[in-house]
Amino acid sequence: MSFRRQVIDFVAAKTKLQDIEDNIEQEKIITPLDWQRDFNVHNGAVFNLSHALNQMFYFRPHNRSEELENCYITGGGTHPGSGLPNICISSVITSEQLIRDDTGDRKWSFSGKSYL
Repeated sequence: MSFRRQVIDFVAAKTKLQDIEDNIEQEKIITPLDWQRDFNVHNGAVFNLSHALNQMFYFRPHNRSEELENCYITGGGTHPGSGLPNICISSVITSEQLIRDDTGDRKWSFSGKSYL
């Protein structure tokens, strides 16, 4: 049984939407292979690293590369992790780190509140 069929059957069994399949006007199924092929996402892993304890928060790649000089990284694959709020905070952390490194002011922060 296809995954699509399992989803349709599950929704029909758990809700009052018994005729859900008859009312689908348009659908698009995207698989990890599509993410890899169309968007160059490594192995189709849209959330980057796993959510294992050794790949979360501080253990994710840091926002300043440890391998490349003057290379700063932001996004769900970096500290603090995936999910929209964390990705937004990642950009703040990276921006603060870059400005601190550029100006030499180790205490610089946005609005007096540091995220580092």
